[in-house]
Amino acid sequence: MFKNPLFWYASMAVTALGWFIFILGLLLGAGGAFKSLWILLALIFLVIHPLEIPIGMKVGERAGLEKGISALKTLAFGLTWWIPVKMGVIHD
Repeated sequence: MFKNPLFWYASMAVTALGWFIFILGLLLGAGGAFKSLWILLALIFLVIHPLEIPIGMKVGERAGLEKGISALKTLAFGLTWWIPVKMGVIHD
């Protein structure tokens, strides 16, 4: 499963959906049960993903990618981007 690029691209698509929901919550306001999901997404996207940037940049550099691109992809997709790059499953 982890050696399948489709698994990782699907994981990145789910992360992109998470960004969509997060931004929607910013624009429309998060209330009720949606608020709990929004808080979780905020924690992931605003705290955890930025903390992963140094790792993603090192992985990207080893894969021949520019540091800025690696940082941006790590911020956007987190470990769903840098783990498969590190494993050599996807080549960005």
